[in-house]
Amino acid sequence: HITFLSNHLIKNNYLFKEAMMQKLLGFSFSILFLFLFVSNISAQQWTEAQKDVWAGVNAYWEAGMSDDPSGILSYFDESYFGWNYESDAPAPQSHVVKSMTYWYTKGKTKLYTLTPARIWVNGDFAYVHYYYYMVNESNEGKPMAERGRWTDILMKKDGKWMLVEFLQPNQWTTQAGLVSTDGKSEV
Repeated sequence: HITFLSNHLIKNNYLFKEAMMQKLLGFSFSILFLFLFVSNISAQQWTEAQKDVWAGVNAYWEAGMSDDPSGILSYFDESYFGWNYESDAPAPQSHVVKSMTYWYTKGKTKLYTLTPARIWVNGDFAYVHYYYYMVNESNEGKPMAERGRWTDILMKKDGKWMLVEFLQPNQWTTQAGLVSTDGKSEV
C-alpha cells in the first residue's frame, strides 16, 4: 500500500505541476496578447491627410537646413503672423524674413528631429503640435542643442502647406553644459 500511495502522490504531483504550467503559460499568453493589443491601440495611426500635412512640416524643416534662408522662407505665406518665445507680440512675415536673414549669417542647423503630438486637418487648413530637437552650429563651430515644442498653423496653397502662424511657447537650450530652463537665462 505504501508503494501504491507513493506512486499515486508522485503521479498527482506531476499532474498538478503540469496543470499549473499550462495555467501559467495561458496566463502569460493572455498578458502578451493584452500588451500587444493595448500597444497597437495607443500607437498613433495617421490618416492620409495628416500624413500629407506632416510631410509638409518635414519639407520646410528640411528647407531650413540649406545655407540660403529663401528655401524655408518660401513656406511662409504672405498672411503669416506668428509668435515665438522671444517675441513680446506676434510678428508678420516681414519680421521673419529679417530675423532669418540675420540668423543665417550666424550659423547653421546641423541636425534636427521632429516628433508629432497632434495633427488636425480640415480641408486646406491644419494645425500641428510637435516636439523638436535640433543642433545649431555657430560660424566658429560651437554647437548648441535646443529642444522644445511648436504649434504650426498651416494653409494649403497651390498644393503646398504654407505657414500662416506658428507658436513656439518655450525652448530649452544646452550650450557647453549650461542648461537654460526658461529659454532666456544662462545657468
